[in-house]
Amino acid sequence: MDNIVRNEEEKIDRTVDRNHVTTVNHWYDGLFYDRFIAPNQDPLYTSIIALIDPESRVLDVGCGTGRLAWRLSEKCALIHGIDPSRRNIERAKKIWEKRGRPTSVRFSLGTLKDHILSVVGPYDYAVVSYVLHELDEAERLPMLRSLAGSARKLILADYHVPRRRGIMDAATEVVEFLAGREHYRGFRSFVQTGGLRPLMREAGLTLIEESDSAPSTADLLLAGTGEPSRRHHSQPNPL
Repeated sequence: MDNIVRNEEEKIDRTVDRNHVTTVNHWYDGLFYDRFIAPNQDPLYTSIIALIDPESRVLDVGCGTGRLAWRLSEKCALIHGIDPSRRNIERAKKIWEKRGRPTSVRFSLGTLKDHILSVVGPYDYAVVSYVLHELDEAERLPMLRSLAGSARKLILADYHVPRRRGIMDAATEVVEFLAGREHYRGFRSFVQTGGLRPLMREAGLTLIEESDSAPSTADLLLAGTGEPSRRHHSQPNPL
């Protein structure tokens, strides 16, 4: 029997199934996420895609229902999406079936830890978009170090820190709170520890490029090892 730990108050299920795959399911995952949450990330996804060279091999960690993966499929040679939400992956695979099962796109259920042996690469890029703020503080650095061994470059996207005062940031605070107590605790920890930049430095990564076209509520960093820093000179996105 599956070993299930449920927190009904937070509406989050954490499961380790008979195949030893860890799943984390939120109340909003699946169809709701695909139709009402993922489309809001399109401006950020446009900025992410601009950082990726054509014909690249991309690992998408926390791929959701595959919205970014499908946009990348028009440009890249291979996209492997991983997500711990069973409902998200079921939705992604349903779309994959409707699109004729393209061999250049694949989706896997579980965390990076579950798939580390199958994602040793080499990938050209690993994309981590709005994932790190959800994790426990102790899980963030090991994830980045694992990814650094699986891809030449990392694309890190998450909330801008320090937080700006404004309507969008206030709305973000409400959304994160409604996502559940555990989720909100991760978000607050992420903000209090300085966001992406301290994590990147502690993981031994070097800033290659910082996108100025990402939404104002987000930081978008292209990181690698031993490459010089440069800026991505484009107009800020007002969203």
